Amino acid sequence: MKLGLNGMTFSETDDLESILKIANGFGINHLELWAHNCEDVGETIHQYAYKGKDIKKAKNQINSYGINVCCIAFGCGFDPVFSKEQKLFSRELVRAVEVAAEMGAGIVNHYCGHVLPSENIDIAYLAEYWDPAIKRAEQLGIILALENEAHDVTQTPENMLKLITEFNSNCFKTNFDPTNYYQSANEPFPYSYELLKDHIAYMHIKNGCRYNPLYCKDSDWIGEAMSRDYSGIGFYYTEAKSGAVNMEGVLNRLHKDGYKGFCTIEPHTSRQNALNCIKNDLIYLSKSNYFE
Repeated sequence: MKLGLNGMTFSETDDLESILKIANGFGINHLELWAHNCEDVGETIHQYAYKGKDIKKAKNQINSYGINVCCIAFGCGFDPVFSKEQKLFSRELVRAVEVAAEMGAGIVNHYCGHVLPSENIDIAYLAEYWDPAIKRAEQLGIILALENEAHDVTQTPENMLKLITEFNSNCFKTNFDPTNYYQSANEPFPYSYELLKDHIAYMHIKNGCRYNPLYCKDSDWIGEAMSRDYSGIGFYYTEAKSGAVNMEGVLNRLHKDGYKGFCTIEPHTSRQNALNCIKNDLIYLSKSNYFE
């Protein structure tokens, strides 16, 4: 398996050059690139979209640091206004697939979010958003990895499996985020993993727990509330080894099951906390000998 760094982690505080220096400083050679990380070169239409972004400059910068783009992230589903613009959303997801091909990345990590923020699956509706990108991904050999989130249609592993089955493409798989499954009141491992293990194309590494002010002391780690059976309970992010998710079990099974893909570290916290987290996560993860 290979370790990556999520470019979104530092997008509000650092430009791409600085993020690449951070990755180099930690010896991380793979980057999950977000549109936020790219400079504007024209009329940008949305912070999560790649139109109007200087992709060529970003590629040259990344190459100059000897870093590989392991994933292109497309987060327009997080915006409730943009996600209602079906044709625009679909066109920009296709663009993300094409940017992945240009960058040499095999994965586009994307999100449902406000496109369908409920547990009720509507395949025909989702197809209007995703089908053109799936077709383009099949042409270019890119995998669309849908990430499970706690507050949209992907909040259960059963729903994720149904979506993958219904869209029925070798280029439509999942970004398995065990901590997001815990946040939505599912058992991340072994249950969610066992349902989805044949469809995992990417993974995010973070951890968390139910928020309790008795021991969750740092407000910079507080995230969105939990959902479903845990609705209304606060959520608190942690380093990989320190939360409620059996991260060691997940990584051990991925390794035993022959997963050769990327696992990207993505702390959700302040800049300094994130730097400390990455340092500690790398120490923790290096003990497993699972990573190249």
